[in-house]
Amino acid sequence: MEEFKLDYRNCDFSDIEDALRAFIEEKVDSIHISNINASDFSDHFDVELTDVNGWDGDWWGDFEFEGTDIHLFGCMWYGYIDIDRE
Repeated sequence: MEEFKLDYRNCDFSDIEDALRAFIEEKVDSIHISNINASDFSDHFDVELTDVNGWDGDWWGDFEFEGTDIHLFGCMWYGYIDIDRE
């Protein structure tokens, strides 16, 4: 399968929601979103922060989208979020 890559400078949350639907339907194995602010994503999807590495700016979180629990990894320094199958 493939990775769904999005650049937040060229998309919006409806594109991210489409990618999440493809992920849930197992049409893609992972999603990579670049150039996104962690707080914008967290606020929009009501992400529950599960861990933060303040030194590296890494963070992990969980959220529910359309009845599916999703786990993510993000990096605040470089402004990206990765969603993979566990």
